[in-house]
Amino acid sequence: MTFPLLMEQLIKCPAKQLAMYAEKSIGAATTANQRQFIDILESRIPELDKESQKKRIEKVIRTVKKITLR
Repeated sequence: MTFPLLMEQLIKCPAKQLAMYAEKSIGAATTANQRQFIDILESRIPELDKESQKKRIEKVIRTVKKITLR
């Protein structure tokens, strides 16, 4: 029940906070919700101003893919 609230937070949070929220949300990613989690993060990448923020999001995406493949 909390995953939809988490996804809503990732969709609505300010771009500056997205990387931090995404990193803290990795533990909530499962095989069942992996695609939605990644889709939201990928859709927000164009909003990010700093290259470092983009790299952090890309790292979260790679990590989620590894976690859910196990």
